[in-house]
Amino acid sequence: MENQRDFCTECRRETSCTLKKIKINQTIREKEYTFEITAAFCNECGGEMG
Repeated sequence: MENQRDFCTECRRETSCTLKKIKINQTIREKEYTFEITAAFCNECGGEMG
C-alpha cells in the first residue's frame, strides 16, 4: 500500500513509503503473544520511516 511522502530516519530524506503489516512475537510472564502492527518503510533504502 503506497503512502504519502514522509521522512526516513535511515537515509534522512523525505521520500515515499510503503505500509507493511508485520508480526511481533513476545513473551510476557511466560505467555507468548503475537502482535500485528502496520509499519512504514522507505521506498529508497528500505529503512523504517520516522
